[in-house]
Amino acid sequence: MLEYVGWALEAVGGVLLAWEALFKTDDRERLKNRVAVITDKALAGVEWVEGKQVIRPGLSSDEVKEQLVEIMEDRTQNKARWGLVLLLIGLGFHGFAKFLER
Repeated sequence: MLEYVGWALEAVGGVLLAWEALFKTDDRERLKNRVAVITDKALAGVEWVEGKQVIRPGLSSDEVKEQLVEIMEDRTQNKARWGLVLLLIGLGFHGFAKFLER
């Protein structure tokens, strides 16, 4: 039973890591769209909330892009970190199950 839990955790961790690698291009497109919307002159006085950060009005497009890249990298790193942790825990369970078989 312990071995199956290990395999499941390995699979979930691997999927999280692969998900982050596969959808990097989507992040670039989202970044371009968000920078265009936030820096639009019609929305000049609006504060934007992304994650836990507030993007203040009046910033240049480069400054907005830097803040958004930082936010998106934090999200990506968090998902990848959880994927790696689950993968390693799964490997530990799998190894422990093999040890108990002896």
